[in-house]
Order: sequence, then C-alpha cells, then structure tokens
Amino acid sequence: MANSMTALGYFKDWTNVMLVTTTAAMGWVAKTAETSMLSTASVVFLALSIACAVFTLALIPLVAEQITGSQSIYDVKARFNLFWVGSWEMAWRMKYVCWPQHVFFLLGIGLYACSKVFT
Repeated sequence: MANSMTALGYFKDWTNVMLVTTTAAMGWVAKTAETSMLSTASVVFLALSIACAVFTLALIPLVAEQITGSQSIYDVKARFNLFWVGSWEMAWRMKYVCWPQHVFFLLGIGLYACSKVFT
C-alpha cells in the first residue's frame, strides 16, 4: 500500500502540472490566436482537458481512502455521490478522466499548431 500511496502522490503532482500547463496554454491560445475554426476547437479541447483535470484531482483523495493492498491506483473504483442529497452512488476509476485529460490536451495543442501552420 505504501508504494500505491507514493504513486498516488506523484500522480497528483503530475496532474497539477498538467492543469497549470493546460490553463496557461488555453490563455495563450485564446489571447493570441486568430478567430478560426482550428483555434476555436483548440480552446474547446483545452477546456475539456482542464475539466478532466479537475475531476481527476477530485478523485485522488477518494482513491487514497479506498485503496487496498498492492492494488494499482488506476484500478481503484472511487465511490461517491453525484449530489449531496438524494443522489445515487457512482464509482469511477481515475483513468476514466485522466486519460481523456491527456488526449484533450494533445488535441488542443495539435490543433493550435495546425491553426498556425495552415492559416
């Protein structure tokens, strides 16, 4: 379990770095890019990446509470209620939001690069 908690700490640090980087990239794209379909799509994908990063960071404490033995941090189903009152219980793995976070980031950066090359 100690190794899983160490991995979770590194994962939290990495997610924070990705969140700050994505936020800065979105600010840069929104400020400097011309209004084109590619740059608009870039901002949308970067915003989706930021949303996924927030969900990932929200799941980290739940994973820490629910991890058992030498279980991978990616295999823990973090259980939570969607709303405070009268809500059904949900169970998500971190990879449901951390992988899309990275894919959306790469798509956003790629589309920004394409907007600069092709416009």
